[in-house]
Amino acid sequence: MSDRPDLQKDLDSKIFRSYYYLKEELTAFCRAEGLPVSGGKKELTERIARYLL
Repeated sequence: MSDRPDLQKDLDSKIFRSYYYLKEELTAFCRAEGLPVSGGKKELTERIARYLL
């Protein structure tokens, strides 16, 4: 089994969606990239997936 990739801005959106990330990780990524940190895990995931396109 392969290791989960780090959540970075050069990560492919499809790869991002195929792994599980904690809400805390999603919030930290949004904060570091200047994205809104509001919302639940689903909203954060969608926001990051769009950002990674």
